Amino acid sequence: MLNVEMPSVTSALRRLQEKGLINHEKYGYVKLTSDGNKLSGKIYNRHEKIKDFIEKILNIDSKTAEEEACKIEHIIKPDTFKRMISFLNFLNEYPEIGDSILESFKLYHSKKEIKK
Repeated sequence: MLNVEMPSVTSALRRLQEKGLINHEKYGYVKLTSDGNKLSGKIYNRHEKIKDFIEKILNIDSKTAEEEACKIEHIIKPDTFKRMISFLNFLNEYPEIGDSILESFKLYHSKKEIKK
């Protein structure tokens, strides 16, 4: 379980409802509003992009990338996130350069790991 107290849950639900992100009645179901659905999609997309960056660019295992993305997505500044996306787009648009950069980084990293 999450070890979350009921007053904390109630308070969080109240705040989400005040922001127009959910519909909720006491002891009833919780349903995302249209705005809540849009926001959750943006958050999920940001999480996936960060996870992809960690996994594909930094060559970190999937489980660790998932855990780290969960933490980073809450603190990353918009400009930093945009720059990360720009770098991913660059690598995708210029695969001949991107592949070379990624392979070079893997080689560099493997040599540094050996020296430890």
